[in-house]
Amino acid sequence: MSESESGRMTARGIAGHVRSGITSAVEVVEAALDAARCLDPVLHFLDGLDAARALAAAERLEPTGPLAGVPFLIKARTPPESPILSRLVAAGAIPIGWATRARPGAVSLTFGWNGHEYTRNPWDLTRSPGGSTAGGAAAVAAGVVPLATGGDSGGSLRIPASFCGIVGFKGTYGRIPRPTGRGLGELTTAGVIGADLDDVILATSVTSGPHRLDPTALPAWPVLDLENPPTIVGGDSWLVGAQRRPWRIAYRSTLGVCAADAGVDRVIRERLAVCGVDVIDVPLALEPTDEAWPVLSALDNGRGVTAAEVQRARGCGTTTTPRWPTCSPTSTYW
Repeated sequence: MSESESGRMTARGIAGHVRSGITSAVEVVEAALDAARCLDPVLHFLDGLDAARALAAAERLEPTGPLAGVPFLIKARTPPESPILSRLVAAGAIPIGWATRARPGAVSLTFGWNGHEYTRNPWDLTRSPGGSTAGGAAAVAAGVVPLATGGDSGGSLRIPASFCGIVGFKGTYGRIPRPTGRGLGELTTAGVIGADLDDVILATSVTSGPHRLDPTALPAWPVLDLENPPTIVGGDSWLVGAQRRPWRIAYRSTLGVCAADAGVDRVIRERLAVCGVDVIDVPLALEPTDEAWPVLSALDNGRGVTAAEVQRARGCGTTTTPRWPTCSPTSTYW
């Protein structure tokens, strides 16, 4: 398919047109830049636009890569040496600028800020697009670009994707290499947000694999043949390799004290049932993160923490049942 369910051209569709000569990378980038200039005064999703560099990259592009000519936005303050950026560019994608995120030091990160205005949700201008990958989500949902980069520690890809009705995927830690190695106790991952699931799968595939800057990076995730997905036998079983086992998915419709909307939960279950996926409802008791989050953040930024802070973060000395059976003040933390 070359169009997403919204009717917009997918990243795969754009790349296919560029590779076949139906359109040029310059035309695609110009259209994205025009859309950004038109919509940003209303949505405030841009942290910066680099039209000259984007057009220069489009003009010299060899249209052969899996993402040939696909425009994308970079999450603000992403290190320029990040493997996700170099690998997207190597696959033919073209960055046109930077997208907003939550301002530094904010207690909540579910918003975007361009220095003057809050980023708006394209579906309702009185609402937030979520965060912290706010600008990328708003731009993708508005049809400016089909892909945007981001990162996710506690929901920074998934939250804005759910707020904006698009796709956000937090892969296994190390799936996409990071330039700074371990982040937030191995909670922080790099990733992509997009309008189409198969686009996000493809972008994740081409950016995965070992990298010299990240010793925790996992092996490459194979680029899937999206035009020939796994066979459905009798309409009710995904095949897994030669063993012909159906997929089983651990599913949880609640997260701590929060429950998914009943309509959303129903749609998810119905879609999975159509594919013949076995949905296993898994009980999951989550500990409060109020104490753990600041401790992880302090360690991630090289600040010292006391043994008492670590004990509280582990659930020791609280009224909740600790996740760990014992709490020793002599334990070594990182």
